[in-house]
Amino acid sequence: MSDPPSPAPQEPDVLVSVTIRTERGSVRFDYRACVTAATTFVAEIANRSDVEASTSIGDPGARLRRLPNERLYLP
Repeated sequence: MSDPPSPAPQEPDVLVSVTIRTERGSVRFDYRACVTAATTFVAEIANRSDVEASTSIGDPGARLRRLPNERLYLP
C-alpha cells in the first residue's frame, strides 16, 4: 500500500517525531507531514502528559510514512 500524497503539496514536508510513554518504557514513531499539519498536531499533543511530539526542519524523505490522518490537522 502506498502512502497518500500530501494534502498540502505547496508546503514542504517536515519530520514529526512522536514519543509515547508507558509504564514499560517509551516508543518513538517518526512521520513526515506538511508544515501546517505538523505544527497543529504538535500543538494539540502539547497538553498531554503521556505523549510528546516535535518537528524538525529538513526533508525527511519518502522513506517515512505520512502522519496518519494528516489532513485532519489542516484548517
